[in-house]
Amino acid sequence: MVTRTAQGLSITPLGGLGEVGRNMMVIEYQQKILLVDMGFRMPEEDMPGIDYIIPNISSLRGKQKNILGILITHGHYDHIGAIPYYIGQLGNPPIFAGELAKAIILKRQEDFPNQPKLNFVPLKD
Repeated sequence: MVTRTAQGLSITPLGGLGEVGRNMMVIEYQQKILLVDMGFRMPEEDMPGIDYIIPNISSLRGKQKNILGILITHGHYDHIGAIPYYIGQLGNPPIFAGELAKAIILKRQEDFPNQPKLNFVPLKD
């Protein structure tokens, strides 16, 4: 599902609609992209051999230079869990996050030592 306005704004959910988890949204305007969340989802019982489910970012290939950043709404894994898997592929854009979400993301990154150092932009109330 892609929502487009007459002014050229497009909003594309890559996951998280109609399901719990895998939250990720692409907001695009004048070829500039803001990502909202980058989550993952745990598999169901009928998915043997699957460790986790992450959004499909194939539509972002070749657009890494257009990504202004990733806005993190909060620090639950269904909103941040895919960061270690995708941050390098997306060109390591800035992550806009509150302090608690930032701390959770940094703690998770300890499990992925070969990932690039994350670039945070703090959000204030």
